[in-house]
Amino acid sequence: MKILGVRCSNSDYTTCLLSGDAAAPKVEEMKHVNYPNGYGEAETLRWLRQEFQRLCNGQALDEVCIKRAETNVKRSNSLEARIQAEAIVALAAAESGCGKVQRKVGSTVAKDLGLKGKAKYLQTKLDTSAIPDFGDYSAKEQEAILVAWSCME
Repeated sequence: MKILGVRCSNSDYTTCLLSGDAAAPKVEEMKHVNYPNGYGEAETLRWLRQEFQRLCNGQALDEVCIKRAETNVKRSNSLEARIQAEAIVALAAAESGCGKVQRKVGSTVAKDLGLKGKAKYLQTKLDTSAIPDFGDYSAKEQEAILVAWSCME
């Protein structure tokens, strides 16, 4: 099974290609990319679509799972940009033939990893020993790993 975990922000995106199964996930590839400087909104979204079309076309993905912004985040231009980026990722994945695309908030990720549905449990109660060096990854990389892992069977 191959799952692409994605964590977007208003200025960059992070992806994690995870293979294996829920009991033994393996990080195949980790990527953090900043959006190009000097691009307007439409140009950035077009660039992002092309990035993910290339990325998804190059892999035999079973699923793409996107870490959504939490529901309690205050509405802002930054949040709007992130939501647009997440939609572009989902569109590009679907256009590239990926049959399943999900967007999850932290509580859903926790629940799907066998914890009670509280996002804070991802930091306090989740056993990440199945993923070597999990603690060495950045916060965004960890989110991409966890959202992909939560989609594994």
